[in-house]
This record gives sequence, structure tokens and C-alpha cells, in this order.
Amino acid sequence: MTGTDYRIAIYTKKEGDHTGGYKVYLGLNGSDVNRIIKAKPSIAVIDFAEFNDVQIKKLRSKGIKLIGYLNVGSIEKTRPYYAKYKKYAIGTYSDWDEKWMDLSKKEWQDFLIGRAKSFKKRGAMGLYIDNLDVVEEYKSKKLYAPARAILKQIRKETGLYLMVNGADYFVSRCIRDKVVHFQAIQQEEVFTRIIDIGKNKAGSQTASECKRLKAYCANVKKHGIAVYLLEYKASASALLKISTYCKKHKMNYYNSKTVDLL
Repeated sequence: MTGTDYRIAIYTKKEGDHTGGYKVYLGLNGSDVNRIIKAKPSIAVIDFAEFNDVQIKKLRSKGIKLIGYLNVGSIEKTRPYYAKYKKYAIGTYSDWDEKWMDLSKKEWQDFLIGRAKSFKKRGAMGLYIDNLDVVEEYKSKKLYAPARAILKQIRKETGLYLMVNGADYFVSRCIRDKVVHFQAIQQEEVFTRIIDIGKNKAGSQTASECKRLKAYCANVKKHGIAVYLLEYKASASALLKISTYCKKHKMNYYNSKTVDLL
């Protein structure tokens, strides 16, 4: 493992509930800097594109470690670079206004690596790697090797802490093949699940899916990879279960009060 290992720094009992001061603020932007500071996170996941350098510097001055959002597996239509790279799309991401991307295309790979380097230069200590579910979604495209290559090159050129969101098929395969270029995973909806984004509605995860995801997270942790849970609008009883589970397995979690991470 190269670069700095932040797992010990991030995992802390300071809040008494094993959140470790971990917050996911992908629905916020630069106008919310003071709100983020008031919450006193140890580590915050943000979309660097929504914050200017002065705002990022202000967050870092408060000792907040920043993880930048990097959408590797899909492209949002709202991004300014959409027109340039949409030619590498291989399908529509039905749940979001995005398109799945062909990770084998060198121009897309180079763009992602350059974006990662720019985030590091601006003050990121890590990257939140999203939508590698494309590897499973399009197995016939054989995107597993290109996905690994992208992470390997990002690590080589930046040394940043890499957290893969979701993508349990990709993560499990990397572990099986003993070729892991990331230091952490985040798994959403282990105990809770989003029911309706538009209505900001969430509820309990099904028993079978909760069981499957807990087994998956335990296996990841067993292989020395840090695990973070992202839950949505957990009830008091669900929050107790989440906290107890994370304390037992030395994992961190964030319970968002909204389904859109505001």
C-alpha cells in the first residue's frame, strides 16, 4: 500500500457512536461551508466542483479532511464536460439523469486521472469513487480490467486514499484476485433503503438484503479494507442497530437526514 493510510485517523470514538465524524455532503455546495464547519466533521465527502478554492481552504483550516467525489463509471448530463465525453457512453443509467461509461476508452481514463490530480492539488486527501457498478451492469464489455487500471493509475499518480462506493461485484472480484488498489469502501443502504427520492422517503432494508450486505461488508473488513456505511433517515431503533453493528465490527457510518444528502 502506497501513500498515506488514513484508516486509523478516520476511525475514532470521539462522537461516541462510531460515526467517526464521517459525513457525506454530496448535496451541498460552497454556500454551505459554514453549515459544514458547524457540524464539526473529521472527514467530509464533497463534490469539489461545487466549491471554490477559498471555500475548500476554509474547510481544511478547521482540520476537516476532504474526500472528493469522482464519478468514474457514469457521466451526469449536468456536468460541463458532458458534451465532450458523452460519445463514450454505453447506456442510460435509469435511476439518474446519467449515462454509463466505457471505461476502456483512453481519453476518458486520462480525463479521470487528470481530475483526480486536480482534486489533490486543491486539497483532497482522498477520492470517493462512484458508479463502478458499471462493471457488473455491462459484463459483456469486460470493464473489470480497465476499472482496476484506472484506480491503479490514480493511486500511482496521486497517492490519494480511495474509497469505492457500492460496486460490491467489482470489490469482491478485486479481493478474490488479490489485486486491490483502494483502501476503503462505502456501502449504502445496509440497514435502510431509499423508497422515493422525490418525496424524501426512506425505510427499513429488507431482511435478506441486509443479511447479504452485512456478510459482504464483514468479508471486505476481514481483508484489511476500511468499511463505511451510508444510511438514510434511520429511525431511533435502526440507528441503535447501526451503531451497535459498527462498534462491534470497527466500521464507521453516516446517517443522512435526507435521501439527497443535504
